[in-house]
Amino acid sequence: PPPGEPPSFLRLAARGRAQRATPSPPGGLPLLPPGPCSTLTRMRTRLRWPVYAISAIGLFVYLWGFSGQFRHGALPADCPADRFDYPVRVEGFEVGSADDLRFVAGGLKSGTAVTIEDASGGSQEILLRRAHSLAHLIISFFCGIAFWVVSAFFFAPRVDTAPIRDFYWCVMLYGLAVMIGGVYHPGANLWPGATLGILRIASLAALPLVFIHLALIFPRPAEMLDRRRWFLPSLWGLAAILIAWQAIGYVRYCGHPSASYGQTLALPRYLATAILVAEVAVGLLFLFASWQRLELAPERKQVKWLLWGFTLGVAPYVFLRAVFELLGLPSPLTPQVDRLFALAIPMAFLFAIVRFQFLDIDIIIRRSLIYGILAAVAIGLYLVVGVLAGRLLERLQAGWQGWLLLVIGLLAGVMFNPLRHAIGRWVDRTFFKIRHNYERALARLQREIQSARGQRELIEAVIRFIQDNMRLKKQAVILARDAGVIWVGAVDAQTAQSFAAMVSKEWSISDPIQALPNSCSQPEIESERFPAPFSRDGFVLGHVIPLDGENRGLILLGTKRTERRLVEPDIDAIRECARMTAAGLDRLGLVQAVAEEALARQRLHELNQLKSDFLSRVAHDLRTPLASVSWSADNLLDGVSGELNESQAEYLRSIKASSGHLARMVSNLLEISRLERAQTQLDIGPVNLRTVVDRAIKTLGPLAAEKQVRFEVDQTGPAAVQGNEDKLVEVAMNLLDNAVKYTPEGSAIEILIGTLVAEGFGFSVRDHGPGLGQGDVSALFERFEQGSPSPHSQQHGFGLGLHIVKSYLELMEGEARAANHPDGGAVFTCLFPAEAEGEDS
Repeated sequence: PPPGEPPSFLRLAARGRAQRATPSPPGGLPLLPPGPCSTLTRMRTRLRWPVYAISAIGLFVYLWGFSGQFRHGALPADCPADRFDYPVRVEGFEVGSADDLRFVAGGLKSGTAVTIEDASGGSQEILLRRAHSLAHLIISFFCGIAFWVVSAFFFAPRVDTAPIRDFYWCVMLYGLAVMIGGVYHPGANLWPGATLGILRIASLAALPLVFIHLALIFPRPAEMLDRRRWFLPSLWGLAAILIAWQAIGYVRYCGHPSASYGQTLALPRYLATAILVAEVAVGLLFLFASWQRLELAPERKQVKWLLWGFTLGVAPYVFLRAVFELLGLPSPLTPQVDRLFALAIPMAFLFAIVRFQFLDIDIIIRRSLIYGILAAVAIGLYLVVGVLAGRLLERLQAGWQGWLLLVIGLLAGVMFNPLRHAIGRWVDRTFFKIRHNYERALARLQREIQSARGQRELIEAVIRFIQDNMRLKKQAVILARDAGVIWVGAVDAQTAQSFAAMVSKEWSISDPIQALPNSCSQPEIESERFPAPFSRDGFVLGHVIPLDGENRGLILLGTKRTERRLVEPDIDAIRECARMTAAGLDRLGLVQAVAEEALARQRLHELNQLKSDFLSRVAHDLRTPLASVSWSADNLLDGVSGELNESQAEYLRSIKASSGHLARMVSNLLEISRLERAQTQLDIGPVNLRTVVDRAIKTLGPLAAEKQVRFEVDQTGPAAVQGNEDKLVEVAMNLLDNAVKYTPEGSAIEILIGTLVAEGFGFSVRDHGPGLGQGDVSALFERFEQGSPSPHSQQHGFGLGLHIVKSYLELMEGEARAANHPDGGAVFTCLFPAEAEGEDS
């Protein structure tokens, strides 16, 4: 590479990858049309904010209703309501029956002392007790909070689909009814005290209708909704009438708690209870029928768990207490039993979400939730063990108690970390089996991709991962290369070629994953633009493999053998698989590039070696004829063959000069060969630079005379250095030869000997040629590098002279420099360090 730039394989290794993260969708039945993700997100956000506000207000109403349960009073056990002579007066109200008295007492605060005056004028002061036991309050509180958590955290963020809206309202309304607990007298202030009673009346009336609608549309809409469009609106109309009728009767009864007003409230309450029982039974039947006609096994499992949860949750209250109330019989169950069974509904939701990817909801706190439950269980066990250990310690002698406590503490500390890991592994394998299996499989795939030695081996590892973990009917991986296409899976050569061409032209790299509509649990990746050839061949999802800003391949997935949709863990796994594949292809590309560059470097080295060997042989072969030419020219000039005229002598001197120039070129070739083989050994000793320069001038005198160039030497300082005189003479000859070639006729070559710069001394050679130009002058000292041709000479060399100058000076701890002279021409300087100064000779 050029100076200052990293090698090509390092530039290749600097490439990076960025994978766009796609948020998990709500799944279920999408109501919104497919479109850009940003628009879809904005629409969903607009739908969710009102629900978030309702959830926040709902929590306030929940706590308000529970505070009423905690505050409500009741007649003491030793003062039954039927012992009084009615009508009686209590707290300013005249009540005409035992039921009316209990109703009024329920609106008063527990612990309050009230006076009851009967019709005969007698009075009795009683102290009201708490209406509900502590166990009832604890169970009601945890049950109501469980309903609110499920509705607010799991369903509220995903209310943009119809089934989840119904689930949200079912759970929210049921929890509200549980937290309010009952319809009580509001006390002295009718408003806002009566609000809670009206809310409970509305909740119990609306809840079964929402449940019926849910049973008709989940998991797939029933045909009845299209055939009998009047069914649900008529039920909502009836519910509105019953809510208004009960609310009016309740408000009137609160103002006048007497038998006459109580009878006006009894009829709508009876009708509401009967309709509640009927609607809940119809909703359960609809849900059971939906479960029976489902074909997909995952959907059947989800609905089965919800059916069991709803049945267990509502059966005690609806089919035992309410039915017995309609028949005028006492209920065999207490309210505490109702609350305990109601917990089955949120627990069924949680289990279906965690275990069966219910509605493809990704639980925000799933590991924390389960770990919290396990922590609570562990605390309970620890308390039990602590109690048993405490009783055991009481029986032991005082000396053994301390040792036993120490052993228990050490055992707990040693077992904590292994137990934590064991619980974590069990939770991941039990509740998060899909993701846990994918994590392990992707780790194995990563190792196989990293060890793959070629592209085909790489995509074979990918196809094995898909086959072993996704259980699809068909799958394929296609890679496009410069030489063609390679593929693995359920496609043939022609199909692979056409698919690769289609993806490279039509598939945007900014949207790497696409799916056929209604094929997966993420509506935002489903597209009507999904290529028809893919779907005709049985593929429902495709993920391109991007590399260097281009689509280099494609992963195709078909439907599952279980007919289940591709859910979020499947899609996340295929995204990670595509990312690993792209990284593996990048690695293979880097390895191939590095191998090709290493091979190119090896070939270049071999070519350089062949060139050097060839030039060395040529130089050796040229030395003998050159010596013969030079010897013959000397003999003729010396008159061995007779007297020569001036013209003949001039020709012979030209032959002599040219053969000398050629001899120096041959000598340079041989010297380069020795330098490459590290065969040059120099004997270092004191050398006088003036002597070196004089010898070089004497040798090049005929060449300078032929061009009418003169040498001007100026010594301004010491001329003694540590070096090798013969090699320094060759250095000077190369510099002077170069200067003669670039100096115009009639000019002078200036040679300066002495202290040249602050860091050293030596000698410099300046010519009056065109200079070195504006390029990198350090490149002139490289092998076979030549400057621009001289306009004053027709001689051309191999570009080795300056390289030999630099190499010889470095062997003598010197330095060669080149620069343009301010007054024109070029200056070549040979510097030696100050400590290299020798004795002046």
